[in-house]
Amino acid sequence: MVKLTRLDDWPARLQAYLNKVVSKEIQFSWDPKLGANCLTFACGGVEAVIGIDPYLEIAGEDYDYSTPVAAYKAMRSRGVDSLGDLWGQYFEEKPPIFAQYGDIAIVEAMHDAHGFVEACGIVSSAGIYVLEPHGIEHLPLNQLVRCFKVESYKGKEIDQCLQ
Repeated sequence: MVKLTRLDDWPARLQAYLNKVVSKEIQFSWDPKLGANCLTFACGGVEAVIGIDPYLEIAGEDYDYSTPVAAYKAMRSRGVDSLGDLWGQYFEEKPPIFAQYGDIAIVEAMHDAHGFVEACGIVSSAGIYVLEPHGIEHLPLNQLVRCFKVESYKGKEIDQCLQ
């Protein structure tokens, strides 16, 4: 696995990205063509930190994430049952206790007929940013269920950069 590093100006880049979400320049929509869902939101954070947007590879170009049911079906068709497992295909997981600002966060977001539903977000210095239908929410760190090291991206785009 290639070890990436955070960009020199990543804190400013990440803050600028979060400011766009707070100001509602980027708004919640299940359909990524119309706004950002939690997956596109977290991928935007990854891009701010390491300079690579992993969305197309993680989500897949031919998969539909425009509703909660469609997103679950898309993940199942890729052989995973959860957002955490999907992120785990591309990033190294680490214990939540070692979460750092800019890492990828998985939280239990809500209940549905099947139990808890996960959401992904971005670890902040004092919590977790998650994009909800009403806007950005800042959750306490004790709600972090899984964490992924942002510098550990192991996607195809990395291989192409090294050729």
